[in-house]
Amino acid sequence: MDHPFFVAFIAYGVAVAYDMLYHCFNADERTEIEAAFASKGVYILYDKLYQSRKFYVKMNQGALFSLPLLMQSFILKKRSAIYAQMHQWTIDFVNDFADGPWDVEGVFGEGPGYGSGTVQEYCEILPALAACLGKTVEEVIPRSLSHVMEFHPACSFDMATKTSPVSQPERWQRWWLGLVVPH
Repeated sequence: MDHPFFVAFIAYGVAVAYDMLYHCFNADERTEIEAAFASKGVYILYDKLYQSRKFYVKMNQGALFSLPLLMQSFILKKRSAIYAQMHQWTIDFVNDFADGPWDVEGVFGEGPGYGSGTVQEYCEILPALAACLGKTVEEVIPRSLSHVMEFHPACSFDMATKTSPVSQPERWQRWWLGLVVPH
């Protein structure tokens, strides 16, 4: 089971569970879990991102693969300089990812429909990144994402009027042209 998607989803779930249950484990159990991070998660994800960095730093999979790598390398960095180096590389990757080619929908290079997923994946990174850097989430939100955050409310369903941009295409098109501000 070394497919990056499987590894990313499982590694993320295990990292979150480990963080939540950390104080429930004794020292031997922590050592065993961290050894599994080292042998089963970080190297597969790191290799995938490292070997094709230019590709993944512009794709939504970059966020998906880097989140568990960020979390697990943070846990492992105290074990050796290799993991500390891997962790710093991941922080640099995440920061470069944030400066990627966001269009107004949050789409990178994949095409229509990927925007919300890419934004969601990246937003999941923000609390972990903030914790790793000892900052608040607000401090790690990149400026490059601000126009995306302005777009998404324009897409939301309005309960009061029972409308959405799909039912009001003229408002949506005018917003794209910069003629109206999203409500």
